[in-house]
Amino acid sequence: MDEPWGLNGPQFLTVYWIAVAVAVAAVIAVRAWSRKPVPTQPGTTPDAYELALLSGGFPRVTDTAMAAAVDRGALRVSREGAITVTGAPPGDPVQAFLLSQMPSPARLGQVIEIDWERSAIDEAMTERLAARGLIASPSRLAAAFRWHWPLVALFVIGVARLIVGIAGDYPVGYLVLSLCAVGVIWLGCALALHHNGSVPTLAGHRAVRDAKARTPARDPRGQVTEAETAAGVLLPVALYGLAAYPDDAIGGLFYQYLGAVPGTPLAAQPMQPAQGGGGSGGGSSCGSSCGGSSCGSGSSCSSGGGSSCGGGGGCGGGSSS
Repeated sequence: MDEPWGLNGPQFLTVYWIAVAVAVAAVIAVRAWSRKPVPTQPGTTPDAYELALLSGGFPRVTDTAMAAAVDRGALRVSREGAITVTGAPPGDPVQAFLLSQMPSPARLGQVIEIDWERSAIDEAMTERLAARGLIASPSRLAAAFRWHWPLVALFVIGVARLIVGIAGDYPVGYLVLSLCAVGVIWLGCALALHHNGSVPTLAGHRAVRDAKARTPARDPRGQVTEAETAAGVLLPVALYGLAAYPDDAIGGLFYQYLGAVPGTPLAAQPMQPAQGGGGSGGGSSCGSSCGGSSCGSGSSCSSGGGSSCGGGGGCGGGSSS
């Protein structure tokens, strides 16, 4: 009896699996190549927004811009979790775009999606980081993703052989098992090559590690330390999420409604309520400062409704004075 395609079952499977192994090896090599940094500019220390992108992608950039806007007074967060745009001018283009895209009404705990691709910020930040070798080149990532297609072609060849085998009444049990295995391998390779947003390189991960070594995670169970205050608002949030906001009152609100980013040191901390000993005052809210006094530091801050933002009726600060 003539064998289909001039190969009997064992011979075909041998050739077939050799081809699959070569395709998988190519995927591994191309994936490594696509993530290799190609710096074209001298390396500089990333700023807070760039560290946010390296740490958690553009969702973390959103968190960092929101924290900056709250600190500047352009956003106000109430004890009930409501987020209000105050009309105060933003401090930079990232904040400006965030404020222009903020849904109204917005609340802590809801997913706030900012379409950064509609601004020049996305492309500019990605190009800067890629040029310094901190994220993989987007063009390389796109080219690498095409290398899952050889496995698709091999799967199709296997299906064609299966059809021929069934039509000729040949045993096809091992071929069916091989096709199932190749399908799983193809899926794994496609996921390995797929990229959702920016992909940090080893240098990018190192930059984040160095920044975290200089800026430890805030313990939400305790008061803000002088070192945490000196680190500013943007850097802790860029590295650890909104729960790391360096203010007892506002940071407590973020932690209460949002929790900590999984995988960060804050995620191991128990949840603490944001309220202090007094009542909520109906609709009072917390910004970063009121008349120059830090909200949550113990000084009284008028919220426009007559209740204090940092006192006994405030968001978790000390007694009002």
